[in-house]
Amino acid sequence: MGRGRCGRNRRRRAPKAFVDASPDLIRFLVWLRRHGVEDSDCLFEPTIFPIFGRGARAKRAIAGGETIVAIPQHLVISFDKLDVSPLASLRMEGQVSDATQLSMFLLYQRNLGLLSFWHPYLAVLPREYSTTSYFSSPGIALLPQACRERAEAQLGQMRREHAIVLTLIQEHSFEFGPLTWLDFLWAFNTVSTRTVAYPYTDAAGTRTRLGLVPLMDMLNHTHTVRTSGSVDPRRQRYCITTLTPVARGHQVFICYGDRDNAALLVEYGFAIPRNPYDSIAIAPALVLRGLPIDPHHGVVVESARGPPAERARFLVSNGLVGDFSVGWDGPSWRLRAALAVMHLPFEQLRTWCDHVESALDLPLVRQTLLTLFRDLIALLPPVPTVAAHQGRKGGRDVGASTPCAAAGAAG
Repeated sequence: MGRGRCGRNRRRRAPKAFVDASPDLIRFLVWLRRHGVEDSDCLFEPTIFPIFGRGARAKRAIAGGETIVAIPQHLVISFDKLDVSPLASLRMEGQVSDATQLSMFLLYQRNLGLLSFWHPYLAVLPREYSTTSYFSSPGIALLPQACRERAEAQLGQMRREHAIVLTLIQEHSFEFGPLTWLDFLWAFNTVSTRTVAYPYTDAAGTRTRLGLVPLMDMLNHTHTVRTSGSVDPRRQRYCITTLTPVARGHQVFICYGDRDNAALLVEYGFAIPRNPYDSIAIAPALVLRGLPIDPHHGVVVESARGPPAERARFLVSNGLVGDFSVGWDGPSWRLRAALAVMHLPFEQLRTWCDHVESALDLPLVRQTLLTLFRDLIALLPPVPTVAAHQGRKGGRDVGASTPCAAAGAAG
């Protein structure tokens, strides 16, 4: 298929990746070279990809176990830099999150303009992001419940901490420069979408905090690769190592972690079709409807299938009330086990573990699952028609979709 003239024409018209040669990016790469980043420290080149936007293309074949990028530690925006900056006088520690503290450092450096050591890096950062904190209130309201609650919680935290830092600046009469809500929104999302776990040492010892690593943050996410990041104390560089081989000319990815689409959309501004970590959480009350529950008192009433109160206690004492969810691979183990326990003849409860894997074959369990699914479908909102951002880390829009579609099965 596609081998004839029409196929060749389609391939010829299809968007192709091209090297990013924007003036700001060239100045950024020159700055990296000037401050110790050699060609051998980076096995990719910044490239504009269809759909993804800016990403990283392998300059040569990369084997599993190779370091794909190594950035000198003095270029990393981390808490040791904040400690020796004028911002230390604000005493934000303990009053706001690490993300907000690093956001304030980022804004302080941006307000310095050309006087900032990191100005070439700041110039290539996105001007805005496609995370849910940029959504309108009606847009957030259209998200699936789990995603909506996460987005609202993050937005609430951001507004509280923005108010706190404004108060600290006023109390200390600190000459900070502009700090509008949009300024703070940009800085917080820059930190949220681009930081890595980075070691920090003080009098209390060494612990993990956040760090912004220039150039490394151009790598996009996929769940199909495995990578690791750490500081090489001998070379004094932060290094990313891939455990997955990459062919020459192909995009180089890293993995942000085993995150469902709700987390990806809220924290990074994009979602993945058929994300294997997506699942639908089922409220225990819905599951326990397999036992007759008194809706007014929340207690199990008598049942013909054995003393139900003891059956309910059996679920709790055996740790079977917890992860009630349905993912791409079907019901979770605890959900299957709980349904098996609820529907097994009472005399077989002692050997419930032998029946978990075959629980889905029990007619009553199948009927309960069908009822649960019908209830869940009835709770879904109608498909909205408004568009919302959907994109990659980096803030470039790569298409339009509804918030529900962007969040996938994250609700």
